Amino acid sequence: MLKCAIAERKSDWEQAVRCYEEALKEHRTAALPFLAQAYSMLERYEDAARYYKAALAEGPQNAQVWVKYALVLRKLNRYKEALNIYKELMEQQKEDMSLLLAYARTLLEARKLEGAEKSFKKVLTLCGAHKLPSSQPQVSAGRSQALKMHRWGAVVDPHRAQILGALGRAEKELGNFPAAGRYYREALELGSFPGGEQLLSNAFASVLLRLRELCKWEEFEELFEWMMKVLIPHQLQPQQEGRKTRWWGNLSSLTPWEAQVYDVNPRVQLEVSRNHADHVARSCRLLLPELVVTLSKRQDRRITIGYMSSDFGAHTVCQSMQTLLASHSTRKFHIVAIMTTKSDGSQCRRRVEAAVENVIHGVEPVTGRSSSSQELAESISSAQIMILLDLNGHTKGARADVLALRPAPLQLLFRSYAGTSGACWIDLYLSDKVVVPPEHSMMMSEKLVVLPHTFLATDHAHMFPHPPLGNPEKFEQQPREEAEEEGINTSTCGHRPILASFNRMLKIDRSTWSLWMRALLSDDDSALWLLKHGKANPYENDKIHVV
Repeated sequence: MLKCAIAERKSDWEQAVRCYEEALKEHRTAALPFLAQAYSMLERYEDAARYYKAALAEGPQNAQVWVKYALVLRKLNRYKEALNIYKELMEQQKEDMSLLLAYARTLLEARKLEGAEKSFKKVLTLCGAHKLPSSQPQVSAGRSQALKMHRWGAVVDPHRAQILGALGRAEKELGNFPAAGRYYREALELGSFPGGEQLLSNAFASVLLRLRELCKWEEFEELFEWMMKVLIPHQLQPQQEGRKTRWWGNLSSLTPWEAQVYDVNPRVQLEVSRNHADHVARSCRLLLPELVVTLSKRQDRRITIGYMSSDFGAHTVCQSMQTLLASHSTRKFHIVAIMTTKSDGSQCRRRVEAAVENVIHGVEPVTGRSSSSQELAESISSAQIMILLDLNGHTKGARADVLALRPAPLQLLFRSYAGTSGACWIDLYLSDKVVVPPEHSMMMSEKLVVLPHTFLATDHAHMFPHPPLGNPEKFEQQPREEAEEEGINTSTCGHRPILASFNRMLKIDRSTWSLWMRALLSDDDSALWLLKHGKANPYENDKIHVV
């Protein structure tokens, strides 16, 4: 048994298994729970469960063995068995917080959300009613005696933040987002969530998104104010590493895109964008060397321009860019599309592929394998692209990890992201005086190229047929099939004035919604069309239609 203990101290669990299996011959009862623990550490949970069950069949064991056996059952998703163990233990000691906490967590894992919520609240009540000891007694006695000694075995109070975080998760799963946000906030305020602060703050941020999307503006504004005053300044503050100051700490749970949607102060937007760009640099650029791009002149002396996006498909960016890509002078420019997502087979994507001379795929068309940062950057570099335009910015599907390797000598941000990247690898930003007013130019990390009219390229060549302005009666002559396929009930149209917003609801703030409501109230026949929100939509009525 001594050799087994030495192997455990060295965390050599394979050796520990061999030792305990040998020890079974002479000390079976004593060795079985230790052998089960060794298998558990190797994540061989089936073996661990078998040996824990054998140990419990040998005779009375302390509460630790019962709890560890239940934990292994949870790893195997055998929640019903684990819950039965906890119930049996708690029947003999109903106010044991460690058992109640484990029981609540198992309910949460099993998605028995209402029971989990109730149990977590009971744990919080008990936390405030008892003073917990610091030691954890070990005892080999009958189950009742073991429970009596084990009652205060787990020190729960220092982990109050974890309990609150679990309560927040339960409320979130139940759809009670205001309560979830408050639990997450209280957990973060405690500041004692070792190793989990980032996960907790990200969960808090996701609740804010849902509150905004559900138009619960009062609850959103209450929690968002705390986020901007407490959480984000903490995450953005520089951290000391010896004599050096590093300007990155935790990753900001407020993303640059959310900072734009929530209309955050431009200076904070810049700081948040830099925070996220710095994390990309740490995870990618510091691990891989920056590409040394050597450009050779094309024989036809044309300039090679690349457009990179994850939205080349049935997406508004692709729809608005398809004609623009085909409008370049083929005598002066060689156009390359870098498509970082798999083809969706849409007509829009096919038009883009036909409009450009070359296509670089970030996802293998046959295998579906995504190219690594270095592979895609080398493909862009070998295509001799001189000017690379990023159409993503800080939006979903962005490949900032590729841009960080500098595959092109001149890299620009354009089109879908109307804000600063905060990244040192983006040189220029195509904008206009509305998107970036002159007084906000200092809040951009890039040099600005201010276009004379608008930066927003649009495409009218492929839009849906619509009646001439001032002649709504001619709408009856237009084809309705395409509209019906998109889920639009054209029978509600008629001659009614229709307001339409086909954006995610979280992009709509209180003042915009109030403006729309005033417009609807001013005309009894008017209507508002919104995109469908999940399975049900709380806004739908006679005047508000969901499509």
